[in-house]
Amino acid sequence: MGTSTCHLCLKTLSSPYALNTHTKTCTGPKRPVEPVIHECPTCQRVVANAANLKRHARACTGPKCPVEPVIHECPTCQRVLASAFGLKRHISVCTGPRPDRPLFYTCTRCEYRTPRRDTYERHAATCTVTKYRCTLDTKCQHYRFPERSYLAAHMRVTHGMTYEAADAAAAKVAHQ
Repeated sequence: MGTSTCHLCLKTLSSPYALNTHTKTCTGPKRPVEPVIHECPTCQRVVANAANLKRHARACTGPKCPVEPVIHECPTCQRVLASAFGLKRHISVCTGPRPDRPLFYTCTRCEYRTPRRDTYERHAATCTVTKYRCTLDTKCQHYRFPERSYLAAHMRVTHGMTYEAADAAAAKVAHQ
């Protein structure tokens, strides 16, 4: 396969297939784009985009800065955080136990513990540690199940067990 060249922008591509794919979206020669400079008027720091400039302006302590800096400080431990969201999340951990939430969220599949519900939920969604595996047959010992009910369903379908027998066998495996 030889190289192919686009007749619109003169780009060289590795194959006719790549040329066919390229020509579907090619708009011709690219015009040079004037670079946009995002510079803080106070300290002359250059940042990548307007959003970063806005974020920088909030924290910039220069005398000519158009936005007053906002300090997000924990009233309990005086820790200073970068954002209001970070302060709110920190306070939920810093203030200690409350009656409406546990002190620690503990994963039921592994030994992971955290005081924050959001990090626990993220962990629980991706935790792949499994407790249950089939011990009835050497052919399916490599099957691992995250919950006892999945193991019981496997035993019913694969090994022809009744509901009661499968649930009892799954419970026995869970206590080993």
